[in-house]
Amino acid sequence: EFMTSNQKPTVTVAICTLNREEIMRQTLSDVWAQNYQPLEVIVVDQTIELTSEMTKFYQDNSSRMKLFRMAAKGQGPARNKAWQEAGGEIVFYIDDDVRLESGVIEAQIKHFEDPKVGAVTGLINDAHGDPPTCGGRVNWYGAVRVERNIQSVHQVESVSGGSMSIRRSLLSQIGGFWELENNTVHMREETDMSLRILKAGYQIICEPASKLLHLAHRSGGSRSNTDRIKWYEDYFFAEYYYFFRNFSKWKLPFYTLKMLRPILSCMFIYGKATPRALLTPLRGLTRAWQ
Repeated sequence: EFMTSNQKPTVTVAICTLNREEIMRQTLSDVWAQNYQPLEVIVVDQTIELTSEMTKFYQDNSSRMKLFRMAAKGQGPARNKAWQEAGGEIVFYIDDDVRLESGVIEAQIKHFEDPKVGAVTGLINDAHGDPPTCGGRVNWYGAVRVERNIQSVHQVESVSGGSMSIRRSLLSQIGGFWELENNTVHMREETDMSLRILKAGYQIICEPASKLLHLAHRSGGSRSNTDRIKWYEDYFFAEYYYFFRNFSKWKLPFYTLKMLRPILSCMFIYGKATPRALLTPLRGLTRAWQ
C-alpha cells in the first residue's frame, strides 16, 4: 500500500481502558481536538461496572466514537478487538491516561507514505519526571531498553504501547497481539509484536515530533494486581514467554541475568525468603517453557 502525499491514509484511534473514567475523557478530548481527524475512534472498555456519569458520557458521544465492552482483562485482547473492528488503514493506539499535544497523529501517519514502514511510535513524556522515551531497542539476547534518543527520526526495534500506529493489514498478517489467558501481568506483547513486524520485512520508526504526556495514573489500568508474589510469577512468565517465542534457548542464561534485580526483589524484599517467593521465578520460567 503506497500512499502519495495527496492521499492521506484513514486512521482509527484506539484506546483500551480499565477503571480510568475521568482521565480517559480528557484523553478523548485531546484526540477530537487534533488537526488530523481520524476516520473513527474506538474505545474498548474493560471496566466491570461503569458509573452513571461515564455511561452518560458514552451515550452523549456515541456519534463520535465506537464503544466495545469486554469482560476479559488485558491489553492483548483489547488491542486485538480494536484492530479487528477498525475501518481505518492505520490503527493508532494510545493509552487511556495520556494528554496529547497538537499534531500527534499527523506526525506519525506521514511515515506510512513509505511502503516499507510497518509501524511508527512517538515520543512519550512522563508526568513523574522520568526522561522521555521513543520506542525501544532490543539486543541480541532479547533484553529490551527504552529508547532515549529523541533528537531525530530513526528506526527502532520496538514500539511504545502508549503511542503507536500500525498498518491494519499488517496486524492481520502477523496475527495481532498475543493474548495471555489467566495472566494478570500484560507486558512485552508490544515488543513481541514489533519483532514479528521486523521479521515480516517492515521498519519501525521513532518520530519524536509526535509528543504526548503519560500521566502514569496510579490506579486502574490492565497491570493492577494486589498479590505481589502472584504479580511476580505472572511477570516472570510474561518475560520468559516473550523470550522463548523470539530467541534461541542457549541465550536463556543471559536473559535471566538481566532480570537479576526483580528476581532478588521477589525472593527477598517482597517475599521475605518464604518458600513460595523463592520458587516464584522458577514457576514463571516453567510455565513459559511449557
